[in-house]
Amino acid sequence: MPSGAVLLHFSTDEGTVVETIDPAIAPGLSFHGYGEFSAIARTGLVVANTTAQPSTVNVELRTLTGVLRDTAQIVLPPLGQKTSLLDDLPGIDGAGAFQGSVQVTSTTPIAVTLIRTLTNARGDFLIASIPPDNVADLSAAAESFFPLFALGGGAEMEFVLLNSQISRSQSGDLLFFTADGRQFLLQ
Repeated sequence: MPSGAVLLHFSTDEGTVVETIDPAIAPGLSFHGYGEFSAIARTGLVVANTTAQPSTVNVELRTLTGVLRDTAQIVLPPLGQKTSLLDDLPGIDGAGAFQGSVQVTSTTPIAVTLIRTLTNARGDFLIASIPPDNVADLSAAAESFFPLFALGGGAEMEFVLLNSQISRSQSGDLLFFTADGRQFLLQ
């Protein structure tokens, strides 16, 4: 099977404001990713039913410490889809800020993606794709890599590490390397 991606491009009369790429994903029963909503940023949820039967999709929001915060349920028609901001889903309390994990499950195969939205100081509407993990595809022994590391010159980064196995504690090492492959020690 070939791989694929969708390129979302948004521009105004002044030029390109944002571009983001969302990879094609295999359908699954359980997805786990990062989400947030606050006065400045919101996460959008896109879910598609990949079957010819109606599908009930459950959405759980957990804080960064793993505490269940809210749940929502979405009913999708056969081959239907739904796009919504997390804090607009029925059952989700959007009154307070949230930062944490989003668990999306169904008893029938679905495809899921998450999109972070932000309005910057100039009023530009920015988006970034944050594809969730398909829990069935996770391997405890697999290494993960952040190929991009940018600091300075106006760039900031925030690393969010999520445990996709909610019922088990996990640990690991986070290593940083310079462009020439030497380990970078944080002080």
